[in-house]
Amino acid sequence: MSEIKIILPELHPQMAHLSWDEIEQVQQAYMANELKVGQILKQFNLLDITPSAIKSRIPALIDKDIACPICNAYAHRKIEDRYGCLSLPFCPTCGEQLMNYFSPEERMRTLKWEKERQTLQQTTFSKEGRAKVVVKLTEEIFNALTFEQKVFVGCWVKSSANEELTTVDMLDVICKKICPTNSWYEALLVEVTQAGLIPNEWIVKILFELETNFAQYLFNPKDRLGGTEEEILEFWNKMAYYECIDYYTYRMNDVRFSVKVGEKTEVVFKKLLQDYSTSQIWSLIFKEVQNSCEFFTRGEVNRIHAGNTVIGNIERRADRYRLSGYTIYPYNRSLKYAVQSEMSHYFFDTLLGIGDAGFKQRPSLELLTTLKPY
Repeated sequence: MSEIKIILPELHPQMAHLSWDEIEQVQQAYMANELKVGQILKQFNLLDITPSAIKSRIPALIDKDIACPICNAYAHRKIEDRYGCLSLPFCPTCGEQLMNYFSPEERMRTLKWEKERQTLQQTTFSKEGRAKVVVKLTEEIFNALTFEQKVFVGCWVKSSANEELTTVDMLDVICKKICPTNSWYEALLVEVTQAGLIPNEWIVKILFELETNFAQYLFNPKDRLGGTEEEILEFWNKMAYYECIDYYTYRMNDVRFSVKVGEKTEVVFKKLLQDYSTSQIWSLIFKEVQNSCEFFTRGEVNRIHAGNTVIGNIERRADRYRLSGYTIYPYNRSLKYAVQSEMSHYFFDTLLGIGDAGFKQRPSLELLTTLKPY
């Protein structure tokens, strides 16, 4: 893999006399919100710029946590306000919006896949012409999987089957957001490999073949893949948990707080899911990350300490709301960040047929018993 390129953002003529060290100082001073805009302009000899125009003159930040897998260049992010909020990352070369939050594993996996894709394209003329490892996906093999694994594999077929419903190319599958988090995806991939579904081959070479009738069943399984109410509820709780982790990770990285999902974070979110829906927990996450940003920008604590307060404050706010009987206003899903995964679509829309109710209502056996049987 070649070294990732640093592409400097274009400078406005009114700031062209500054060095890049001075540009970075202007950016930090503006986002710290400790000096008035007029003081910043005077300190850096930017007197030709009016206070109302300074935000449009400050160049984008270079985000070395995110890279474009196509152009192999670090992302840029524009400064949105004086509280450290930044735009979604985008590639300075091709202009494409990049992933909405940073995960080192996710970035390296994306770059690895792109390298594999380019290698395959160099050795063959088309995707159809490359060497394949054909694997039969039969009902017998599928029925031996657990319910969770069935949903995992079923969403591959639903999202990536060819027009004739006879094949599923894993090269198409891995380019999609299958699970809310990379850790869950990797864990399930190991499970289905150990179950004998996937051979120990280069995963992008694998081409699943299946009968059209079986593919049609997976597109609209009338028996909810044979899952019991207990299995479905257990999977719903797991999906809700990982969707909370997905949004929490995005929000923390979006404001440049360090994030570590350990036992404490897991315990807090699983506890909250006993009383609240995923969308309500998203609301708590948004509020407490915002509060911690304000805590930091007032200069009362450093960035690390501010980030460390988020998960505890989420739990305390939820406890206050529960004791007072306050109803948390639910969030809607976003089409720009922490977007819904293919497995979530498959589970809530295809298997249960409840759509956003799976996001806006807490996981409960009571709701499952109200579903109409197929």
